[in-house]
Amino acid sequence: MQNKVWKRPTGPSRKVWQGDMVSTFIDYNLITRDMRLSLQRTSEQTLVKREADYYKANIGNVTTIDEFMDDYRLFNYAMKAHGLEDMAYAKAFMRKVLESDLSDEESYANMLTDERYRKFAEAFNFSSDTSVVQSDAQEDAVIGLYNQSYVNQDAAVKTDSAYFNAAIDLVTNTDQIWQNDRLKTYVMTAFGLDPKYTSYAQFKGVITSDVDDPTSFVNVQDAAYKQGLQDKIANVQANATPEDLANPNSAASS
Repeated sequence: MQNKVWKRPTGPSRKVWQGDMVSTFIDYNLITRDMRLSLQRTSEQTLVKREADYYKANIGNVTTIDEFMDDYRLFNYAMKAHGLEDMAYAKAFMRKVLESDLSDEESYANMLTDERYRKFAEAFNFSSDTSVVQSDAQEDAVIGLYNQSYVNQDAAVKTDSAYFNAAIDLVTNTDQIWQNDRLKTYVMTAFGLDPKYTSYAQFKGVITSDVDDPTSFVNVQDAAYKQGLQDKIANVQANATPEDLANPNSAASS
């Protein structure tokens, strides 16, 4: 099979085929990626509100660090708000951060080079004598940071999409995608491939497959992936709210 790469059309047609190019499978996956992202944004809007409501309703009941950390949703909400979700497992470490006296320059949080930990400690009053763990202003700040984290994620996706649209026009073979880490990561995300476990042979086989050819790599060796992707999309649509399905701008109504 030829090593084919898709070239963007210059005329009215959606795409043209010039020499060595990828099959329609890459275009299909990039379209479904956009659909998944749209569905994800819809679900995230619901998730953000639900988690914010839970945080508002329960943070006022917390009086100790143990209570705070033992409530998975509260603790992880605050950690994500401060960009520390990857450290949610390190509770002993985070306990020291929360216990820090920020008025003491040599306290644990102040000695850390990453200022996110100091800001996390600032968001609560565990080190003080007050019975109020978090003031209204502190609570609003955490919720605002959490919401902003999703805005930042969406902006990052748009930036990566713009990069892909510009870079793919210069691609003439699979190797050029494979050797460009940023482009490769974007394409792998579109295909649902894990960069850690995807070999070059599998990558090339997938993106050069012709879905109309029953003997192509993706149809012969990766049929389960295709079915899994279709099942995930169908599942999201099946669980969409009536409002989502009625909204013509929602991918769930597609």
